[in-house]
Amino acid sequence: VTDLVFSFVFGDGDPNKAIGAARLRAMAEVIRSNSGAVTAESLAPFLDPPPAGTFAESYNVDESWVLPAVTELGGRPEVSGEGTIVYVFDELTVSGLASEASLVLADPALAAVRTLDAAELARLAQERAIPTQGADAGALRDALRSWAGEQLGGGGGGSLFPGGYLEERTAPFSNAEGGQLFAAGALGLLNLGGCAYLGSLLAQLPPGAQLPGELGAVQAVFPLLLAYAVSYVAIPAVRFARLQAENAAVAQRNANRRAWRDALRRGGSELQKRLEAASRRGKKLRLVSEEDVAFDSSKSLGEQPEQQTPALDDFDRRLRDATR
Repeated sequence: VTDLVFSFVFGDGDPNKAIGAARLRAMAEVIRSNSGAVTAESLAPFLDPPPAGTFAESYNVDESWVLPAVTELGGRPEVSGEGTIVYVFDELTVSGLASEASLVLADPALAAVRTLDAAELARLAQERAIPTQGADAGALRDALRSWAGEQLGGGGGGSLFPGGYLEERTAPFSNAEGGQLFAAGALGLLNLGGCAYLGSLLAQLPPGAQLPGELGAVQAVFPLLLAYAVSYVAIPAVRFARLQAENAAVAQRNANRRAWRDALRRGGSELQKRLEAASRRGKKLRLVSEEDVAFDSSKSLGEQPEQQTPALDDFDRRLRDATR
């Protein structure tokens, strides 16, 4: 009953709370499929671009809306000989961010995996039935990443948005069933009606009159009862109105992204030139795995890859020799 009342009054949370991670991973897929070089139009179906309009045959001058995402993914703008702005990305940054985004999408509790110590990592692994015996922090991180990939299906390599654009979810008023919502609403109206009736009775008392015993206690807490009854009805009503506006904005953003996706698929002479310019600047991106890492700033010296140890020992030896 408590969960039902909470869901009716306050809702069940944001259905798009992981949208940032989903956006990062989807853009990483686009960047990889385009060999590390893309135009703003290629990323538009996954961002919040301006209305598409007749973009397929027009030159889009203002691309400021794509810059925050490019910066987050470690990209840099380059201008081709034809004047096309191409965004080029480094493989290390894209691969790392995509891996972290997959963790968040599989389980938000894994968002801080890179900064957790071995004990916390072991606890997270045990909660997910991942073997932990004899594993150090690095191995536990790898195991959790593998688990996250399995949860997303196919090792995390499949397309996150098969429709070709980022689709936000509209937020329902409540996840409870219709009959349960009706009961919760009826309870709120009953509370409000009871408070209104009790208030009419108390209003008949002479000013300053105090009722004895239990009736006096009811008289004393009546303002709180009234505030509760009004809030129980008012909060869901305000939330419902706000949800209508927010869901309309979500639908508009989704429609705009679909329009950019459709325009991208239709192509056009100007767009084709821009895409070809990006293709000429593309380079092969590879997925960076744990074996490719020479030094991980999130780990202590004892947890660094084995190939790093001789170099560290040599540095320590030279430091000791210099201080003698």
